[in-house]
Amino acid sequence: MKLLILITTLTLFVSCNEEADNRRRPTITPSDRQYILGGSEEGSKYLISQSHRDKDLADNVSLLSNYQEASLSRTGQKYPSHYRNIPMVNLDHDNANSVIDRPQVKCGMSEDGIQAKLDDCKSKNATRSEFKGKRFGNMGEGDWKLVAKSEDGSAGHEVWMDMRTRLIWSDRLEANNWCKASANQEDEGGIDCSSNTLFYCTSDNLFQEAKGNTETIVDWRLPSRNDFLQADIDGARVILKNNNNYFWSATIDSNNNGKAWTVHGKTGELESTSRSSGSPSIRCVGRILK
Repeated sequence: MKLLILITTLTLFVSCNEEADNRRRPTITPSDRQYILGGSEEGSKYLISQSHRDKDLADNVSLLSNYQEASLSRTGQKYPSHYRNIPMVNLDHDNANSVIDRPQVKCGMSEDGIQAKLDDCKSKNATRSEFKGKRFGNMGEGDWKLVAKSEDGSAGHEVWMDMRTRLIWSDRLEANNWCKASANQEDEGGIDCSSNTLFYCTSDNLFQEAKGNTETIVDWRLPSRNDFLQADIDGARVILKNNNNYFWSATIDSNNNGKAWTVHGKTGELESTSRSSGSPSIRCVGRILK
């Protein structure tokens, strides 16, 4: 009998604690739940179709999501007239040689906060401070906004924000090896980074003009291979300056860990390169701190 009472008491105790824990959890709305789940169907509602389409679309023209594109034939709807099933040779190219009106006025180099930098660049460069995916793109490109420009005219560095990922992209710093680009200090894969003390992306006091003087408001790192690929999808090859180089990624080649992947900024080509090579360039990506 005493054993039964003890078991019942413990059961009630655990049950009460579980209910209390549940009550402490934040309420999740249906839209939040979809975002958190991130399943294949839910995710496709947020991903933009990469099917080829017309450029110079009006702001009120909608882009298809992957989910909408996949649902068209199933629901008997027609493909929108600004999209194409069959590519056209003179229109559906990789967009690498597209030309945009680059900003010409120095901006965003002294403001304390990303929004203040965006506002300053908008006020001084107007429409040249924004890249509209609907206007310049011919697939699923997104929007970009100018964070900083270091000099007037065509010279100087430019720092841009990918509005789809909310990541900040620096200008090209310079060329050097993977150890310095990544801040790695391991002796692995036949490449000894252990004596490395020069950290291009993660050191706040290095290459600040190329990073838009953001040492206190952006947390910088070397982009992964997928960071570059996502940025390419979003329009980086058109919008980012000084793109005609191979750039280091943080991602190691799984077939040879003495090598890392480099990405060509203009063509999107991938190349596996010895981590000791000083030829690839360095560009950093950053998370907003404020």
